Amino acid sequence: VGSVDPNDLSVVSVLVEALQHKDAKVRKLAAEVLLTVQPRDEAVLEALQVTARDMDAAVRKAAEAALTKFKKK
Repeated sequence: VGSVDPNDLSVVSVLVEALQHKDAKVRKLAAEVLLTVQPRDEAVLEALQVTARDMDAAVRKAAEAALTKFKKK
């Protein structure tokens, strides 16, 4: 994944939508990208909180890592 501007709402909104994708690999990748982008948006945090309860363990782990990093900032 290349560089993503955390202020680019169109990119961030696509990533948030991807957190609900039917494919667990897509959900996991979206959470990992949000971890690196670190947008400052309450909707993103809420979406990651929901994703942290995903059925797939790898998706949960990626969402939890993103949430932990956001809380440290």
